[in-house]
Amino acid sequence: MKFTKSYKIGFHQTDLNFKLKPYEFMNIAQDIATDHVESKGCGQLDLRKEDLAWMLIKMNTEFIQMPCNMQDVTVQTWHKGQMGPIFYRDYTMSDTNGNLLIKSTSIWATVNVKTRSLSHPKSILSDCIINESAMTDRNIKLRIPSELSLVKECVHTVTYSDIDCNKHVNNTSYVIWALNALPYDIVAKRGVKSIEISYLNETKPDTDVTIKILSAQDNNYYFKMFDAAGSPLAMLRIGIN
Repeated sequence: MKFTKSYKIGFHQTDLNFKLKPYEFMNIAQDIATDHVESKGCGQLDLRKEDLAWMLIKMNTEFIQMPCNMQDVTVQTWHKGQMGPIFYRDYTMSDTNGNLLIKSTSIWATVNVKTRSLSHPKSILSDCIINESAMTDRNIKLRIPSELSLVKECVHTVTYSDIDCNKHVNNTSYVIWALNALPYDIVAKRGVKSIEISYLNETKPDTDVTIKILSAQDNNYYFKMFDAAGSPLAMLRIGIN
């Protein structure tokens, strides 16, 4: 069965329009995925016994209708199977009448915490595979069209609020940086319809992250994020309504 939880959208999770902030869905998705794997005996503490940890590789999300402040919603997640150390997981968020609000698909990997390399764990989650897709996307990396025009370039220094318990930048922080780099009126007035992100390398505290914003002039903005040495950290696509 799909792993299901009920949530009430909180005031602190909404924007000036009383709508859920896009990155707050990603926080909810992380939480419910964590609860699911812990219930199946393969949470972070369980994997640490094998020197392993979960790492998010890719996430692709479509916002059909943003839930509002104090709205009751149902979130579901399920495991779609694995290929070696790569695991596929989907999510949906629906209102109390069952209307689909948000759908998302993600790719995770198990990583050896000592070598920082992908590592195949013992058999996990094999008893709860659901062959259903909220979205279909098994591309490990986001594909950014060539020869896009540069809209803006800025630098963000990684600070305390960006870091999670794995001592690197949390998955949602990259999305926050990208949204904050866009013109305020575009995000505030038009809203976000989709976010696709590929995580390429982990980012540590005090890193200066260069953010390049590219536009394809089709209501999509693309982002390339690098460290000072030029190593790629993440790539994003944000679709605007």
